[in-house]
Amino acid sequence: MTGSREQESATIGESLTWRQTTARWFGFLGPLAAAFMQQQLAYGFTTRACTNGALVLVHLPAVLALIITALAALVSRREYRESETSSAHFFGAAGLVASGLGVALIVAQWLPTLFIHPCQR
Repeated sequence: MTGSREQESATIGESLTWRQTTARWFGFLGPLAAAFMQQQLAYGFTTRACTNGALVLVHLPAVLALIITALAALVSRREYRESETSSAHFFGAAGLVASGLGVALIVAQWLPTLFIHPCQR
C-alpha cells in the first residue's frame, strides 16, 4: 500500500503527455459531442435522404455516434483501471458515466427514426 502511495505521489508532480491529456478529455467529452453530432447530422440528412430515397443517411449518424461513444467508453475504462492518480481515476469514472448518458441520448434520439418513417408529410 505504501508503494502505491509513493508511486502516486511521484506521478502527481509529472506533467501529462499530450496523448494522455487528449485521451482523458476524449473519454469525458466524446460521448456528449457524439450525441450532439448525431442529432445535428440526422436532422440535416433527412431532406437529402427523402429526396434521394437513401434512408441509410438517416441511420448513419446514430451508428457513427454509437461507435464514437464505445471508443470513448473503452478509453475511460482503461483510464479507470490503470489509474495511478486520483485525477486519472476521476476522468475514467466521469467518462464512463458520460458514455452511459451518451448512449441513452443517442438511442432516445434514434428511436423515433426507427419507428416513424422520416419522409412522412
